[in-house]
Amino acid sequence: METRVHKGVIVAAGYGTRFLPATKTLPKEMLPLMDRPAIQFIVDEFRDAGIDEILVITSRRKKALDDYFDREVELEGVLAGEPAKLQKLQMADFGNVKVTFVRQQRMLGTLSALFLAREFAAGEPIAIAYPDDVFFSQTPVTGQLIDALCTYQSDKPVVCAIAVEDFGQRDVSRYGVVVPKPGADTSQRVFEIAGVVEKPKCTPPSHCVSYGRYVFTSALFADIERQFEKHGFDGTTELTLSPASDDLAREGAALAVCVEGVRRDLGQPEGFLAAGIDYALSGGLEGDELRDFKQYLKSLVDGF
Repeated sequence: METRVHKGVIVAAGYGTRFLPATKTLPKEMLPLMDRPAIQFIVDEFRDAGIDEILVITSRRKKALDDYFDREVELEGVLAGEPAKLQKLQMADFGNVKVTFVRQQRMLGTLSALFLAREFAAGEPIAIAYPDDVFFSQTPVTGQLIDALCTYQSDKPVVCAIAVEDFGQRDVSRYGVVVPKPGADTSQRVFEIAGVVEKPKCTPPSHCVSYGRYVFTSALFADIERQFEKHGFDGTTELTLSPASDDLAREGAALAVCVEGVRRDLGQPEGFLAAGIDYALSGGLEGDELRDFKQYLKSLVDGF
C-alpha cells in the first residue's frame, strides 16, 4: 500500500471500573501521568506518526474529553503574563491536528464502536488506538505499523498491521494471541498472521500477544458489517475486533509487527503508576526535579 495514513481513531468509551471511585466522574483517559492526561500520550503518538485527523469515540459520561481539546480563552487571558504556565495550558493545542468526537450510545463492544468511524474514514486507511496502552519509544508505535503496512511485500493486498510483543515463556492467557500463517517466520520483526485468538485456554498458537494499536485499510468496515450479519447483531451483543481480523487475514496479508518500545497497561493501576515513573524519567522531569526524583526512587529500592 503506497498511501500514507493520516486518520486515527481512539476508542475511549469504556467505563474504567478498575479506577473507581476516581472514574465515577472523571474519564479514565483524563487521569494524569504527572501533568498530562493519559489521552494526550495517544494523540502525541498519532501526531508524531503523521496523522492529522483524529476521531475520539466517547460516551455520554465523558464530556471532559471534549472540553480538554477545546480552548480555555478566559484562563489564557489570566495567564497572559505568565508564559511558562500559558505554555502548559496550551499543551492540548496540537497544531494542525484536528480532533473530533462521536458518542457510542450503548456499550456494545469494539466493533460497534469502530463502526461509528466509517464516515470519518471515508474509504481511507485508519490507525486505531486503545488508550489502555501507552508506549515509550523512539519511533511512534503507530508510525512503525504504518511503515510496515506501506512497505511490506506480499502477493496479496496488505489489509492490516497489528502491534505485538513476543512474550517468550511468559503467560499469554490474558491476551489476544496472534496465529502465524503456515510457514511464517515469527523470528522476523514483521510476519503474516491468520488471525487472533482471544485469551487462549489451551496451548496458545504463538507467544506473540496483540496490543492496542492497529492500522486497517477501509476493508475493515465491510467486514464489520459481515460480522454483524454473521452473528445476528441485534443491538444487545458485544463483538470484539478479533473475528474481523481473522476474516481480513483470509482475504489479504494481515501483519503482526513486533514493535519497539516499552508498553505500559493503563488499564491496571500498577501499570498506570509505572507509566508515570517512565514519563518522569524520560522527559517529564528535568534538572533538579529529575535528580531529586531519582534519589527518591533509589531510596525506595534501597529500603526493600
